[in-house]
Amino acid sequence: MRLAQKKAADVMQLQEKLSQRRDAVGMVSSERESYLAMSEVLLELTRVIPAGSWTRRVILSQEQVNVTGESDQAAELITLLERTSLFEAVRFKSPVVQNRRNGKEVFDLTMQLTRESVQ
Repeated sequence: MRLAQKKAADVMQLQEKLSQRRDAVGMVSSERESYLAMSEVLLELTRVIPAGSWTRRVILSQEQVNVTGESDQAAELITLLERTSLFEAVRFKSPVVQNRRNGKEVFDLTMQLTRESVQ
């Protein structure tokens, strides 16, 4: 009888561990689904940013994107980026300046990922 009780206790302990691990896997899967893939953000930036513009640096965090680059018309980028379903609250982090060598406008933008894109 004691052997059966010990085995039953061992089985219950293993079931509890299995349940905890399933919960942990479920939590990780849920968290992973809530993050937007960087490739999706880069694809959208590539699609939206017009010819005559390019990026030097893209920094992606959980809810925000920072983009530094050069453009023929940097102010136009805000409108183009806010028209997408991916970005909102697009603004310059610093004043736009002109690159004297090539005449392009150097920009440093920050934007929030929309709630729909994060969920």
